[in-house]
Amino acid sequence: MNVFSSHVLETVNRSLCDIHTSDSPFGGITVILGGDFQQTLPVIVHGTREDTVLATVQRSVLWMNVTVLHLTVNMCLSHDPLSQQFSH
Repeated sequence: MNVFSSHVLETVNRSLCDIHTSDSPFGGITVILGGDFQQTLPVIVHGTREDTVLATVQRSVLWMNVTVLHLTVNMCLSHDPLSQQFSH
């Protein structure tokens, strides 16, 4: 069950801004989020479809500060000698 929503992200943001006494997003700390936010929706108990959509990370006021990076190389499948040596 996924309980991660924009409310959690905004709470972490406020906490880090308070700790670092900074107005920068997340108090100036780089935060890495993983996953496919369009595939996993937050769980809103007794919520409507609109409630669920509004609670997604993409609807957060912080989303405009997010840089989305896409992985292009699956490092687990690399069979070159250097990768094999590193894995051992």
